[in-house]
Amino acid sequence: MTSLPSRTTIVTPIEIAELANYIAALDLIQRAVIRLAALNHTAGELQRTARANDRYLEVIAKGDFQGVADRDKAFHLEIAQAAHNPYFCSYYEWLLGEGQRLSHLHFGL
Repeated sequence: MTSLPSRTTIVTPIEIAELANYIAALDLIQRAVIRLAALNHTAGELQRTARANDRYLEVIAKGDFQGVADRDKAFHLEIAQAAHNPYFCSYYEWLLGEGQRLSHLHFGL
């Protein structure tokens, strides 16, 4: 999102030229989040992550492609919560949202 002075907020255009930077950032943050989650998770968080994965597999079986994108993000956010680092979680959520925008652009989801 971009806020314009004395105006409204608009959706920031996706720059395809920035795709390599996006992939690099996602790869790095995802590694950190998964490592921290593996070290810091609770039994309850592990169960919530497993349930999120089950819901993801259910929408795949139904062929619900919009649901797949939503459930995939929810699954990854469960992992991020288990990392117990709000900075990583917030940035990871933002990157996942950017990934959804790219999917909409490419696949029309």
